[in-house]
Amino acid sequence: MYRLSRQPGNGYPEEHRLDGRIYVDEAEWDEFWAQRAGGRVVVDGVAYVSTAERAERTGRSIETVRWWATLPNHPTETRRHGRSYVAEKPWETWYATYTAGLRARLTEVDRSGDPDDLIGSTEASRVLGYNPHTVHALHAAGQFMAPDVEDPLPAGGTRPLWRRRRVWAFADHRSGPGRAGGARAAMADLGTPPPH
Repeated sequence: MYRLSRQPGNGYPEEHRLDGRIYVDEAEWDEFWAQRAGGRVVVDGVAYVSTAERAERTGRSIETVRWWATLPNHPTETRRHGRSYVAEKPWETWYATYTAGLRARLTEVDRSGDPDDLIGSTEASRVLGYNPHTVHALHAAGQFMAPDVEDPLPAGGTRPLWRRRRVWAFADHRSGPGRAGGARAAMADLGTPPPH
């Protein structure tokens, strides 16, 4: 406790001594501790968000959020209570610009064809603007949505088939270029096929 109280400007409640003990106001302590333990703090009317809070808001890992902090134009981080924070509003603006840039680099989607057609992985790759074997590789790695149908093959095994409209929906939910970036976001919303 002494170390916390000695940090200037950290919002630590005023101490009161009584019978050789140090006391602080309970409500002030609760507010101080909520800010210290939470992912958001307010200093001089400016809200700051921690690395953990940014990771939670975006659904990304702590490592990714730390990497973002090294990118050009990312708001400058500041240390507070042993954690890294950035001013909330500039960070929200930066993140919106960053994600818009990622979406702008996504592959072009072919919207032609019957939305109810069942298509295999090669056609799904073509529709998404990927290399011919990309959807097959993503599906095999568990990084593509569940198929609508598993078509039995004469030699054994099955061939996954997706409705074209679900492949379009997958494209609409991608978060950024690259297999993992696009697939992860789309998988969260589109993993299970709707009932037929």
